[in-house]
Amino acid sequence: MTDLATLESVSLRDIWKDEAQDFTPWLEKNIHLLFEEIGISGENIEREKYTGRLYVDITAKESDTGKKIIIENQLNRTDHDHLGKLLTYASRFDASIIIWIVSEITEEHQRAIEWFNDHMDDEIAFFLIKIEVYCIEDSKRAPKFNVIVEPKFWPPIPEESPAATDTQLKYLDFWNELKDYASHSDIINFSLRHKSKPQSWFDVSIGSSEACIRMSLSAQKNRMSGGIIIHNSNNLFEFLREHKDTFEKYVDDKIQWLLLEGKQSFKILCTHEWYPDNEDLKQKYYEWMLQLIQKFYNAFKQIYKEYKSKT
Repeated sequence: MTDLATLESVSLRDIWKDEAQDFTPWLEKNIHLLFEEIGISGENIEREKYTGRLYVDITAKESDTGKKIIIENQLNRTDHDHLGKLLTYASRFDASIIIWIVSEITEEHQRAIEWFNDHMDDEIAFFLIKIEVYCIEDSKRAPKFNVIVEPKFWPPIPEESPAATDTQLKYLDFWNELKDYASHSDIINFSLRHKSKPQSWFDVSIGSSEACIRMSLSAQKNRMSGGIIIHNSNNLFEFLREHKDTFEKYVDDKIQWLLLEGKQSFKILCTHEWYPDNEDLKQKYYEWMLQLIQKFYNAFKQIYKEYKSKT
């Protein structure tokens, strides 16, 4: 039997005594670790840049797009003061990528960052990052950036990207037409407000950082699907599966319960055939998808309420 060591958490204050004098200089030198975690590349890294009466911990520029980045560090629990500073810095520097790094997160501040991502223009991206440090027995300490909140569509795909294929453009057309159809019908009682992208999926917020509604298309398999995707929460997935009968009663269709291979994500979905070039069936496709996600929405809301009361 293999003898395995235990991964141990290390107090951040044992590594960085002072946020401004220790952590921020370390982050400036190791910022590639953070950027790799959220999938961007940065340049023009500057520390403690002055704005009015305040200093931004770190500013940078995204290499590919030139978008401005600001980073606010907080080696303790999130609070209103730092949230206010974050928004002030973002407005003063006209930042597009806003990153808040903390050691502990309160529910109200997590919901605030989620709300910003749901209601801001797609060009604005908020990230809430939890910094942790681990070691194995007497090994060197290893930092870990855990992305707690990020935009639903990340990384973004330019709508007019020259790399967009015919298939991607078909996906874009479908999402745009589906949104238009939904706006003129009463099939769903929530909004498809996110900007359409030339990609095979479209996500809809359902009031939980752990899950969202996901609609998907596959031109290769002539298939469309809709349901719930759950990120990094085995507990939620198992709770929903324990209430499988109730869930299936709401949805009234054949449901698949899937673990995404290689990821800590889960899918609960239904599928339907889809032929993107068949104009005669378009309306039926829109109706099927909208009716399905409304059923999933209702089922999730009902069961999630019970889940939250027990956790």
